[in-house]
Amino acid sequence: MIQGYPQGQPQQMVQGYPQGQPQQTGYNPGYQHGGDQKPGQVYPLPQAMPQQPSEKTALLQQGIVQYTPDPNQGPPPQYQAIPNMEGAAQCPILFDYTVIPDGNLLFPQNCPPIDKPSTVKCNINGSGNIETYEPALDSDTDELWKFFMSHLSPPKVTIQVNGHHQETRTRTVVRDGQSHMETYQESVQDFNFTFDISPFVSPLWARIACVPIPGQPPKTYKDTLAEYATSKNKLKEIHLEKQANWDYGQISNMIVGCVRATGYPHSIIVTYPTTGNKVHVYASGGVSQLAHNNCVKCLCVVTCLCIIFFPMYYMARKKTSNKIICDYSINLSPMEFYARNYYNIQHHVRRRTFGLVALC
Repeated sequence: MIQGYPQGQPQQMVQGYPQGQPQQTGYNPGYQHGGDQKPGQVYPLPQAMPQQPSEKTALLQQGIVQYTPDPNQGPPPQYQAIPNMEGAAQCPILFDYTVIPDGNLLFPQNCPPIDKPSTVKCNINGSGNIETYEPALDSDTDELWKFFMSHLSPPKVTIQVNGHHQETRTRTVVRDGQSHMETYQESVQDFNFTFDISPFVSPLWARIACVPIPGQPPKTYKDTLAEYATSKNKLKEIHLEKQANWDYGQISNMIVGCVRATGYPHSIIVTYPTTGNKVHVYASGGVSQLAHNNCVKCLCVVTCLCIIFFPMYYMARKKTSNKIICDYSINLSPMEFYARNYYNIQHHVRRRTFGLVALC
């Protein structure tokens, strides 16, 4: 019996417990603790620290399907471009910065820092884009600058790979009291999986340019904001769009080649859904809010007022609509993506995977 241990309690040995292992005992020898704890007194066992899930377990908890590479597999075959992808790729249209003089571009190293983030209220829509109608941005160039600079988090970019084919089916149709069979075509999904490449998008923007108005010389970022702030147009608006710069054409070609190498003969579509890539600033007046209200738009369509309203709206908006492009780089080269995910893509094609899958 250990001296000082209360009678009637199980005697659990403390001395001689292997070093480096947790002491699963309620006995407290006293000298190991501070405070009011006394030698020989029994204290509750501390709760075990929760174990951190492994990377594979964490992915499964998030609903992400993971592919485990075969260690005996050799490197993927050398990449060869497919001459005709038959419209399989739906690549984002990137703004061409070469049309803008370097003096009109804004780079991070030339951008004056903001003292604190903007506190102007805004809403985030279902696509992760930011919208605001706040009066504070109607005529204050500095506040407009701060607002845009406070919402330059990188966009969320994914790669969606879809495979489908058409099947001919029959159904019974009843017309004029008589039934007959007819055939129809139905699209059948074979696989539809998505890679999230957002972790590879650079957290810092690379450059900002303003899309020039046709027939007018390019303007600087500051001049574009000042033009918006001084405009009296009740329907004025200004937009910032974030683009992740990548060779989407080559990536699409690689993915289609990987899929075709499995023997899959049907239609393939590669798209790049992107969210959180737009910041919209609209005039604060009631006219502007009504013009962007979905209920008002539906009412105009139902009552045929759209024939008059929409042309007038677009003509008025065009005079002050400005678009700003913010560029981000993707820190994953197409060849690196191909080498790391060649077998990963083929695995999910053969498994007919649906949903979000992990990159290798």
